[in-house]
Amino acid sequence: MIKLNNNIITPKYFSDGTLDIKIEYDLLKLNEKNTIEWYFDNNEELIVVDYLAEHLHTKGIEDVDLYMPYIPNARKDKAQRQKDVFTLKYFSKIINSLNFKNVYVLD
Repeated sequence: MIKLNNNIITPKYFSDGTLDIKIEYDLLKLNEKNTIEWYFDNNEELIVVDYLAEHLHTKGIEDVDLYMPYIPNARKDKAQRQKDVFTLKYFSKIINSLNFKNVYVLD
């Protein structure tokens, strides 16, 4: 589940399976901190978080926090063998690229 400023964001889907996300303008806090909360259910939600963060930044909102009690991919905290994909490293790279002011985790 993903929330923006305490409001659940429920994406819809186009017929080709791609996301259709709508955010009511009054949910945005233009001159205040905005918070995205991510209660992990599946990996597809990472794309929704990405799209939300980018949407806020496009609207000129830079003060955005991410609250994420669970860290997806945390179990893959190292690549022990050559064939291992270091998913936590790449996940972290994506989160860092979204330019959140703060990222809060409980994991």
